[in-house]
Amino acid sequence: MASESLQWKIDGEWLTDLARTWFWDENKPYEVVLGLLESCIQTDDKELKQNIVQSIIEGRKKFIGINNFQLVDDGENIRPLYLKIDQLTRQVAIECIREDIRVCGIKYVDPYCTVKSIRTAREKDVYTAEKCIVWFQYSDKKQINGKLLDEYANKLPAALTPTAAGLWLFEEPELIYEATEHGQIRVGEADFWKNIYEMTKDRKGFEARSNFYCAKTQVGEQEVNTFSNINDHLETDKMPECDNSLPCWSGLISPDGDFYPANFGNHESIAWHILHNGNEKSNIESLDRLIEQGWVATRFLPAEGHYVTYKGKHDVSVRWKPTKEQKDILWKLVALNQEKVDTAVVPEVFF
Repeated sequence: MASESLQWKIDGEWLTDLARTWFWDENKPYEVVLGLLESCIQTDDKELKQNIVQSIIEGRKKFIGINNFQLVDDGENIRPLYLKIDQLTRQVAIECIREDIRVCGIKYVDPYCTVKSIRTAREKDVYTAEKCIVWFQYSDKKQINGKLLDEYANKLPAALTPTAAGLWLFEEPELIYEATEHGQIRVGEADFWKNIYEMTKDRKGFEARSNFYCAKTQVGEQEVNTFSNINDHLETDKMPECDNSLPCWSGLISPDGDFYPANFGNHESIAWHILHNGNEKSNIESLDRLIEQGWVATRFLPAEGHYVTYKGKHDVSVRWKPTKEQKDILWKLVALNQEKVDTAVVPEVFF
């Protein structure tokens, strides 16, 4: 029986690419790559071997030839070894973030797009990611302390949006790492949320979050304890005055961004005073006329909740757009007390 012999041909450039792939892409230990390349270098000088191996891995040199290799200059894609250290550091940090989300997800709930209170969640011992998902994305009637009572619990509409009712960061540990400036600032600090805003402000589906963040930044993070749906002390028998401290939700916003507070049921009277300065007896349809001139009404009804009235609200053929000043005032009104007024009340024309 005739014997057969096998002949192996090793291409130097192929071997070079293999070593780099092992190290940079497959995360094989440096010692493994070192052993592969050192076997191809015919010298007893260990320091020289290590220098050659490093130059190949970094992309400065490469092997060419078949079986008998020559070492030549490369330089097409130079990557110093310290970049690998940065890469591994990043990977470890991101894995730590993943674990932290699992254990203490409440830290990563975005306060600028939640539909429920983070403070109340903490009071009810909702901390883990599993409990947060239930608490922030499902109806209160179907859960208790972040645990579902049955498998048919209703998911809130906000949970189906890109911001996932405030839980979108759970799926983006890489973005969190970048927003912390590689661990230089803590999650939840003002600079962290500022970085998040800059990174996401142009994302589709993040318009409400971005506008709300800007409004919240303008009014400050302090709680406004005097905020209410109406101003109980408002007198409507005289010419109203604008109050841009925004003492209540209910009122009228001029195209210039002036806010006129209104008591429950008194929008017509306020509109009449603004239109006629008290010179006409009837205030019927004054509010409609004012809105037709481009004003915006913020209103509240117990059965309907908070809502906004504006020109063309029920007529899509009307291509009315609010002014920047009106947008700013409306978003500030929402920001002053997000636990009472959800961003969902803001019409799309204000995005």
